[in-house]
Amino acid sequence: SFGLTTKNNLVSSSRFSDKGKMKRLNISYLERITDKEVALPNQMEWEIQDMKSDLNSLRLKLSLKTARFDSIPSYPFSVPNDYERVSIQKN
Repeated sequence: SFGLTTKNNLVSSSRFSDKGKMKRLNISYLERITDKEVALPNQMEWEIQDMKSDLNSLRLKLSLKTARFDSIPSYPFSVPNDYERVSIQKN
């Protein structure tokens, strides 16, 4: 199952549960950096819970140190010039 909580038209937390495996993931967006129309979470808390045992649970607090809204994304790979697109048929 999946659930969202919103505040001021922004997601403030999200929840994912797998009742069959007794696992749950809660993500809380604590603060945001805003620029123009973009709101990027810069402080988050992730909690991964094993509903059978607290010993197998984990909580992470994440902080984004820098964010740029004007940069062009780059990737650690390049596509060769002789690349040929391939389509795979589904049965």
